[in-house]
Amino acid sequence: MSAGQRGDAMYLIVPIIGAITGGLDFSNYYTPLSSRVQSGLAYADAKKQGAVLGWGQFLTVALNFLIITCVLFLAIKGINKLKKEESPAPAPGPTPEVKAPH
Repeated sequence: MSAGQRGDAMYLIVPIIGAITGGLDFSNYYTPLSSRVQSGLAYADAKKQGAVLGWGQFLTVALNFLIITCVLFLAIKGINKLKKEESPAPAPGPTPEVKAPH
């Protein structure tokens, strides 16, 4: 699978997962590290006022990563299950020319 095909697959998978999970988005969650930051602001606005620890964006990315890896794991597992395993060739039996010792 080329890089372009993987990108196309992600454009198909990610929106479906977002619709199922309700679009998880914690990107506006942060902890102010400065007393100048007003509470209740969007993360981008809070960053302009002072130092903030934006843990919400990390949480969103981490959860999306876990969800996507689980979905891909299950998809690949299902595809591999559908593939028929080639049965190994039966071991050749003794030929009539080969006689067992008496």
